Amino acid sequence: ATINQLVGIYANQDVFEYTRLLGNQEYQKAEQVLSNLLESGQSPQQIISQVIRHFIMLWKIKGLNRAGVSRPDKLAEELKVYQKYVTQYIEQSKNWNSLRLQRVFQHLFHADRELKNNSLEPQIVLDMLSYKIINS
Repeated sequence: ATINQLVGIYANQDVFEYTRLLGNQEYQKAEQVLSNLLESGQSPQQIISQVIRHFIMLWKIKGLNRAGVSRPDKLAEELKVYQKYVTQYIEQSKNWNSLRLQRVFQHLFHADRELKNNSLEPQIVLDMLSYKIINS
């Protein structure tokens, strides 16, 4: 691989790409991106807070849908996100029912506590979190 190819791979990998892959249940790709994020010095705490934010969005979409709000423009307005992102959230929300989302939040809570206790390597905590989320 050339340097440009490698730089291109890393340049496209941010925490939003990681959360998108989790939301789409793409475990192996998510693991690769997570590994690269940690290698490049991304804070494990920052990663987990973005994952929490992402799944809160999916949870809110479920609630808004139940309340009769389903148009992308209305959802974007309610969620205060750009409409171009809302369609991704809408698609992902179809993968996650309320029970699964509740389990995801339990896993996130435990992983957050684990990171704060420093009892395990952040890479291990986040790897386990990715696995648990996708297999919730």
